[in-house]
Amino acid sequence: MELYRRASKVVGVCDVRNEINTEILTYLRNKGYSDKVEEVVYGELCLFLDDSIARMHKQALKKRKYIIKFSNIVEIMESAINKEDVRKEYFLKEKIYEYVMQNVEKALNNLCQDECDTTLENCDKVCAAKCGYDKMTGIVDYSQFCKLLNPSKVDEWDNELNLVENLSVDKIQSEIYELLYRSDTPEKVMGDNCGIYLQSKYSQAPSKQVIPTFLNLTRGARKERALQSIFQNIINNTDIIDILAGNSITVIPGSYSGTLSQAQITSGWKNSSPNKVGEYYRDIELISAQELKEKFEQNGGNHD
Repeated sequence: MELYRRASKVVGVCDVRNEINTEILTYLRNKGYSDKVEEVVYGELCLFLDDSIARMHKQALKKRKYIIKFSNIVEIMESAINKEDVRKEYFLKEKIYEYVMQNVEKALNNLCQDECDTTLENCDKVCAAKCGYDKMTGIVDYSQFCKLLNPSKVDEWDNELNLVENLSVDKIQSEIYELLYRSDTPEKVMGDNCGIYLQSKYSQAPSKQVIPTFLNLTRGARKERALQSIFQNIINNTDIIDILAGNSITVIPGSYSGTLSQAQITSGWKNSSPNKVGEYYRDIELISAQELKEKFEQNGGNHD
């Protein structure tokens, strides 16, 4: 029985699904959606049609309406796409959470072994590093946490791999846990839904609060141009600039012709746009993570 033709060719019963999927793909591409949701849309349409036919059968013969509006089909397709986006976002967050927590736990365990010759499981010392670990387990938005750790990275955050590419165990241990451990003040480690912070008298920012980051100033041979590019990215990072405002953020000084000092970092930060310090720089201080650790060690910690 010929029920349907495409390009003058009879479509067999077994080919109907392929024909439907072809039309679904056409719709998805015209709307700028990913081809990957094709199967999800097809499944939702099948459920919709099954339900529609079942309702028709329950109607009296004379009152039965066989018409299904195309607008209803479009609504089902759009709903399926939205559901799939929500599902993908959920699994992405789960994936990021698992990756982050595995790395932060391993990094703290390494610190326990290096500093106290024990393991995280057997450690009964309450230190700022362990307090920082506890705060990190309470973070809700790990994508925002990743951005805070990398304040000069502006683009490509829509790629799930970029959310965690710099969350290496070594960096977490050296740039976060070791800094907190040297501070020797568990009560000064703060946290919220997207990050951890360290209250410190050594911060010159209005909040007296330090945000540990992986910001590395080692980039390229032309120091001035490289620093200006990094600093400009921080200013343009609209996703996190409000969180950075009024705080100190740690930097890895790096080395060009020699190691950058705190004075050079501060001077480079302000001189890169001296007329806009108040408007764009938002009272943000760049503070050397290495010099901060040294101050903690020299003065017995982060005590007032």
